[in-house]
Amino acid sequence: MTQDNLDKDQIILGYWNIRGLVEPSRLILQYTKTPYTDKMYQVGDAPEYNRDEWLGEKFKLGL
Repeated sequence: MTQDNLDKDQIILGYWNIRGLVEPSRLILQYTKTPYTDKMYQVGDAPEYNRDEWLGEKFKLGL
């Protein structure tokens, strides 16, 4: 899904741009044809694993 068709009530699936545990959630959303936006956060190289992109957005989400 692209940012152009982002609906106010649309799910935003956010995860790091690394291989991980989000794939089952993504597959369920696709299987059920649920509209969603896939938000990938950049993570830095080892050993620091910079998380600035995520930390810059984390507290603005209103969760």
